[in-house]
Amino acid sequence: GVDYTALPSSVTIPAGQASVELSLIPIFNGAVSRVATVTIALDDGSGSATADVALLGPVDSWRYQRLGTYENAGFAADTADPDNDGLDNLLEYALNGNPLKNDASILPTISRSGGHLVFAYRQNIAATDITFTVEQSTDLKSWTPVTVEPQRVSSDGLADLMEVSVPMQDEKALFLRLKVTR
Repeated sequence: GVDYTALPSSVTIPAGQASVELSLIPIFNGAVSRVATVTIALDDGSGSATADVALLGPVDSWRYQRLGTYENAGFAADTADPDNDGLDNLLEYALNGNPLKNDASILPTISRSGGHLVFAYRQNIAATDITFTVEQSTDLKSWTPVTVEPQRVSSDGLADLMEVSVPMQDEKALFLRLKVTR
């Protein structure tokens, strides 16, 4: 696969300057951080330069902005919970939360409307590298994905508020949860 958008076939360095800036835009294909090698050669044959460039996915960028590292390890690991609020970093990322601040406002909510359970959750718009699945259970042991598609109710530009309205039917008990995977 292609790791980044094509660079121009030629670039002119203006007279009096020693360099020119090239923008390398990664194309995320679902893989976690990987490295690409870029080689730039001078047309006059006087030399070339090679650089290893880290191509990062959306979660890596979020991890760096929020936790100061790209590494999925230690306090910044997907499964870590540095603010001890019960939400691991992957869920904080999915809900567009702050992994260093205990913030209950990002938690999913559930309500009853007529014969339906309405499950609402925030979905980080930038989190294109994870899957959100609302699951249901009648016994808290066996979970299956709901058959109703989530609907976007609103957006604050960073996260969409999604809702799933699941019919209760003849169930005496119905439980819903959000599963986030990457």
